[in-house]
Amino acid sequence: MKILRETKSTLHNIQKHLAVMGLAGLALAGINPLHAAPKNVLISLDGATPRFLEKYLTNGVLNPNQGLGLLKQKGLYAKQNLTVSPSLTAAGHIAIATGSSAAKNDVVANSFQLLASPFGTTISGFGAPIGGYDIHGPAESHAPTAEPLWLALRAAGKKVVAATFPGADGVNVTIPGLANSPIVQPASERTVDYTIPFGAFADLGAQGFSLTAANFVNAPDSVGLQLTNAGKVSFSEIKIKSTALETLVAGGITLVLPPAPQVSRAGDLILISRYETFPAFVSCRPT
Repeated sequence: MKILRETKSTLHNIQKHLAVMGLAGLALAGINPLHAAPKNVLISLDGATPRFLEKYLTNGVLNPNQGLGLLKQKGLYAKQNLTVSPSLTAAGHIAIATGSSAAKNDVVANSFQLLASPFGTTISGFGAPIGGYDIHGPAESHAPTAEPLWLALRAAGKKVVAATFPGADGVNVTIPGLANSPIVQPASERTVDYTIPFGAFADLGAQGFSLTAANFVNAPDSVGLQLTNAGKVSFSEIKIKSTALETLVAGGITLVLPPAPQVSRAGDLILISRYETFPAFVSCRPT
């Protein structure tokens, strides 16, 4: 996971980092809510404050009838937001997921030291235990001070989709720097139904993909139909990757990045976060 360098310029950007549009209980267009349960979609764009969105919608950079402009028209829109303190990416997103402040959910920065860690050893805020842990042991907390909303939703039988959303990484959290550390937050509390874990970055050392025409095949008719239904017309053959894009292991769990996105098929709640250079609209399935 990438930890942001807290330089002066970075801090300036982070302070304006959250603009969230929540679409709560909106039925998909054209679907009778009496026949289909409404979906809840939350999109986080790191650094996209209302001031920037208004500017780009006004000068035509963003289409007012598509994307964010359409969400503003059809969804819920806040003219002003009060972010959490500190206004950092990890703290902000965990606050969104839990509905609690950093002081309550115990994720206080992009990088910080856990009391149980040796001096000078830090943990990423994106992978820190949500709601704290028991420092005596250390061990898992039996009375966490906060919990992400996907726990209650999944307990109620709902499906949750998370794309690069901090905290929904499906990992077992341990204490950095502590030999043979016990698990202080189990993967079960950080697991949703469909996910792409947060963690991809574009800095030195980032891994890319080398693909050629041989890696792609003609897409089935169903893909073209989905694009047409979404208002997208292709004037050439539609190609998809014939095999899984990547197989990765997170916290002992093997995840496969499938050749075609399937987020639209599932989910009573969809969480999407877009920051750095990682595309959010993809899905991942456990194996």
